[in-house]
Amino acid sequence: MLRVTPEDVRKFSELSGDRAPLHTDHEFATKHGFDGTVVHGALLGAYVSQLVGMFLPGPLSVMERMDLGFRRPCIAPCELHLRAKVRQVSEAVASVVMDVVVSDSEQHVLASGKTWHKILQEA
Repeated sequence: MLRVTPEDVRKFSELSGDRAPLHTDHEFATKHGFDGTVVHGALLGAYVSQLVGMFLPGPLSVMERMDLGFRRPCIAPCELHLRAKVRQVSEAVASVVMDVVVSDSEQHVLASGKTWHKILQEA
């Protein structure tokens, strides 16, 4: 479980340079039908990167591709739950394909997709 705060969104906005009003202006976001400012999709992708790079498949993996579709808006503050399931392992080319899901505390799917990884040999 990850907790995402408005401060996390502000920091990501500064770091990425994406200061679009949908992510930074509560009034703008609500005027356009959202419950508040929307967490950047790229920030959700960064959390997926953390999941696969640190836990599954882990530090010996190199993400080659991520295909992440955004299903519902993510509004901070919120709690995120990330899940990954191995879809395919190819020992011949040392690669793994995984299904990933990002959901909120009510189990609404916010984003889902696949990741592809090359697995490095231990030194």
